[in-house]
Amino acid sequence: LKGLRRDLRASDVRALFVALALAVAATTMIGFFLDRLDRGLTRQAGQLLGGDLVLEQGQAFDDSLRQELLQAGLTVSDQVDLVSMVSQGDAFQPAGLKVVDDHYPLYGQVRVDRGNGIEGLAHGPPPGSAWIAPRLAQLLNAGIGDEVQVGSFALTITGLINREPDQQAGFAGLTPRIMLNVEDLDATGLVRPGSRIEYELLAAGPPAAIDSLENRLDTLREAGVEIR
Repeated sequence: LKGLRRDLRASDVRALFVALALAVAATTMIGFFLDRLDRGLTRQAGQLLGGDLVLEQGQAFDDSLRQELLQAGLTVSDQVDLVSMVSQGDAFQPAGLKVVDDHYPLYGQVRVDRGNGIEGLAHGPPPGSAWIAPRLAQLLNAGIGDEVQVGSFALTITGLINREPDQQAGFAGLTPRIMLNVEDLDATGLVRPGSRIEYELLAAGPPAAIDSLENRLDTLREAGVEIR
């Protein structure tokens, strides 16, 4: 005990204890920072994809698959992407149509200007209305309150899209955006045999729920379904 007390009084031993405390504190801070960073990146990745799991194919998904995802504990949202000509008066412009349901978006918010400044909304446009990108509004010389023709159906512009939580890739993502409700898709008459349409089934939930579907996802991959 005397020897221990003598060693503890030594300056180099006290410095060693201080260094040890600093090392433990630094390691804890780094671990906490990395955990926060991982959570942030995971959240951002979910927003960019539109969900924790995205299934995509050229035809509508069966209700049975949708029920499997729901039973696994996931929240599900349907989305349809296609490119079509839209018009307003004498102006015509190809646009990327983003058709969403009432569960969109699964992550984040859509930033839209509905005439009273930009606001964040946790839903898409209601049936009978459309939100369009400012670029498309400029090309069509249209604004909030005007009607835009999409296929054989006229929709009222109720908002200008400032930002979407999920990003689009491919040709549809290069054209100016118009977003509409899935209930209006059939009325447009754009869904026909041979139409170039991408159907997406987005799901959000805990990692364990997605891991439980691994065998089912392998089967879907073999059937040609793109899985992200």
